[in-house]
Parts: sequence; structure tokens; C-alpha cells
Amino acid sequence: MLFRSPRGVIDKLTVGLHGSVQTGPAPGQAGLPGPAFSRIAVSPDGKYVAAITQSGGAVYYGPLTPTGKLTEWPEGGGYTSISWDTQDNLWISGPPQQVWRLQLNGVGTALSLQSVSQDTLDDFQIAPDGVRYAIIVTPPGGHGAELQIGALTYRFGAAVADVPQLAIGTSITNPKTVSWYDADDLIVLSGSRTDPQIWEVPVDNEAPTAVATEPGVQSVTAAGDDNPVVQGLAGGTLALPRPGGSEPPLQSNVGLAPTYPGEPPPAPAHPLPAPADPLPAPADPLPAPASPLPARAGPLPVPAGRFLPGLPLRARAGPLSARLTPSSRRNKQRPPGDAAAARVRNPAGRETTRSRA
Repeated sequence: MLFRSPRGVIDKLTVGLHGSVQTGPAPGQAGLPGPAFSRIAVSPDGKYVAAITQSGGAVYYGPLTPTGKLTEWPEGGGYTSISWDTQDNLWISGPPQQVWRLQLNGVGTALSLQSVSQDTLDDFQIAPDGVRYAIIVTPPGGHGAELQIGALTYRFGAAVADVPQLAIGTSITNPKTVSWYDADDLIVLSGSRTDPQIWEVPVDNEAPTAVATEPGVQSVTAAGDDNPVVQGLAGGTLALPRPGGSEPPLQSNVGLAPTYPGEPPPAPAHPLPAPADPLPAPADPLPAPASPLPARAGPLPVPAGRFLPGLPLRARAGPLSARLTPSSRRNKQRPPGDAAAARVRNPAGRETTRSRA
């Protein structure tokens, strides 16, 4: 898991079997002093990181390797959220309704969310599958923020948002941030700084489930059932569930904005079964002919231009005799047993097949 240190750089955190917490700088330039970051995101395969500066004026992204360098995305400004899909595309959002899909080669394309043209886009999180997305929008006037889910189609390499989006978790008051818990559920932080609440929200619009929430939580990260929900509290404290789920959670004064790699799409629950039995072999192979075709000797004309003069000729059934005729054709005497056709070749690699009725 990565988080933002008090210095604004990206650090890495691991929790041992007995609850010991170890921290250190993230690999490469991401863990070195530089621009102070606020929100960070890690690709589902754990190979890439992205971060928004505290001013919201720039996004940096790059590989999580010892020699990895960060690249600044130079488009626009006022960024509010970042997320990755499993194809290592980075999705960036900014006010009022702008979303970009940024590929690792630096090519970015804009995504239009037409149905929220009059709303403020507070958060945009792409699903790991790259086909669905979750957003939080605030209508004009600044009241009644709403959680929505939508789908994308791809046309000529560009993503297009299908409309309309579907409002889900409508019983949640004042949603602030959203992230994908797994392929079927979202994690939503709602409320205010003094009265926050975390929810697990099914994308099929079933009723949300309240998650135990620490006082003063400002951010939250989750990535499927195999990873505990980690809460970022005021003052740089992370609330980490203890091994075995005992209470209270560990409190570690290390930093803010914890983030897991995005949850990859699950494997199919029921893969296609293998065939029960292979196709049986034929009970009896086709019988061989009772007797070979009668031998028929005679000339077999072949264009002389396909062969080099003076070199021996070969055929499937054995050597052939050859002689040139005044018509510039080379006649081949077919060997016994090859009555219908002969394939001839010489060392130059040229080959032809001639038949005679």
C-alpha cells in the first residue's frame, strides 16, 4: 500500500503478521523529494503510480521501479481525481465536467460526460475493467451531491460515455469520495469532517451497508476481500485493521491518502468445462487399395524453364529419366506405381507437378 507522507512525497507501507508497521520511500522518483502531492493512485498491476499536486494544478505519473521517472501531464489544471484501469490507462478528472484518458505513451483523449453538463464533477473513478465508472456530481447550487454509475463504449479507439448514468446509493447523504472495492461494489466516504461515514455500495443498486468508521476520517482505500479497509485520519494517522480483525485498529502516524493498487477484475466463477471425452478414434482405418494402380510408362511433359539443365531430377516414386525435345520441353519417364502424377525437383529447389490421364 502507498500513502502520502507529511513531506508530500509517496511512501510505501507494509503490515507484518503481528501488526508491526514498516514504512519507506516508494521506488524511483515517486519516493524522492519534489512536488508535494495530495491524492495518489496505483495501477491494478502495481507497476505504475499517479499523483495530483496539492495545488491541483498538475498530475504526475510513472513506473514504480528503482529507476522510474515521473512525467507531468501538461493538459489543463484543477484536477480532482485519478484512477487506473487494467490496461494501464490513467483516467484524470477536473472541473467542471472534464475527464481524460491518458495512455502511457503520453497520448490523452477527452471523455465527454454530457448528462452532467450542468453539474460539478467532484469525483470520477474508472472500474478496473475500463468499461464502467463511478462518479459523484453536485448539481447547481452546491447541494444534494449524488453517486452515479455509468458505462463506456469504445469507438475507433476513443471512449464514449453512454447516457444516462444511474443514480445508486441514494440514501447516502453528502457523498464525498468513491473508489472501487471489487467488481460489484463501491466504497463511499460521506458526511462531513466532524461526522464522516463509510459505506459499501453494490453497483446493482441494492441497499448500502455501513462500514465501521473512525472519527475524523478524511480518505479511505479498499481493494477486495483480501485487503482490509484502511482509513486516513486527520493529522497523518492511518487506521489499520489488526491481524485477525480485532479492535481497536492500529493507529500509525505516518501520512495521508492511503491507496491500494486497483482491484483487478475477478476470474470467471465458472470457466468453460473441458470436453468430457475426446473424439474417439475410428474403429477401423480406411483399408489400403487391394492392388496398386497399374504402372503406366510414358512421357510426362514439364516446362523446361522450371529446371536447370544438366542436373538430376527426382520424384516421389523414384528417379526419372529426362531428355530434351526440339519443343524445349523436358520429358520425364514416370516410374512404376505413379501412374497419375509425378512431382519432380532438382537441387535448385524448383518443383512442379504434372499429370497425365
